[in-house]
Formats: sequence, structure tokens, C-alpha cells
Amino acid sequence: TGDASEEAGFGGGKFERRGSSEGGLPGAKSVKRASKFDRDFVISTSAEGYNLGRKYQFRARSAGDKEGWINGVRAAVVESQRVQALADNHSVWKRIRRATLRIVKSQIFDNISVTMILMSTTCAIVSAEAQFKSDSPA
Repeated sequence: TGDASEEAGFGGGKFERRGSSEGGLPGAKSVKRASKFDRDFVISTSAEGYNLGRKYQFRARSAGDKEGWINGVRAAVVESQRVQALADNHSVWKRIRRATLRIVKSQIFDNISVTMILMSTTCAIVSAEAQFKSDSPA
């Protein structure tokens, strides 16, 4: 007759199911009266998310209703993650940013940048020498 708790993860948060570990199981020889905790569940949010790791405790009308709520919230989380992934992938600016970051972080970009800096410095030196020689009296 101990109290059992079960956790199931979803998208950065988790569900905590609280209830009796006895009774109500299919094929059980004796069915115990369900406790009020068979209807309770907790939604824990991620610490980095909008709700900063808060926990929300709910009590459904029945154990079956609790399962319906949990399945519904899980489905909503999955759908929200899918929509967010689509929005991230289809955003033109995000794609441009990702492509730019790949280029900037590449070794070829580093080599080209160094070469251009050296060439610019060399041209500035040659230009200054040429100007100095043309300004001097002969």
C-alpha cells in the first residue's frame, strides 16, 4: 500500500504520475479502492524555458481522464516542437545566417582573409613608396 510515482519525459519537461502501486491493474485478483492520487499528475517545465522550471500540479476527474490529459498535453508538445522546427527551417534569415556561419568558420575563409590583409598592406606600402619618390626633387 505504498505510494508510487512514475516520471515520463517530454520535450524538455516531464510528467510525474502519482498514485497507488496497487489495484486497478487488469487481471488483478483483488481490486483495491483507488486513492485520490490516482488522478493527480504534475507537469514540470524545463529550467531554461519560458516557465523557468516551474511545476504545475493537476487533478483529473478520473484515472482515465488523467491519461487523456497527459496524452493530450504530450501531443500538443510534439506538435509545438514540429511547428517550431518547420518555422526555424523555413525562415530565410535563419538559413542565410546558418550558411554565413558555415562560411565564416571555415579554414578557406581564414586563408582568404589573411591573404587579402597581406595584399592590402603590401599595396599600401608600395603606394606610399611610389608617392614618396614622385614628390622628391630629382
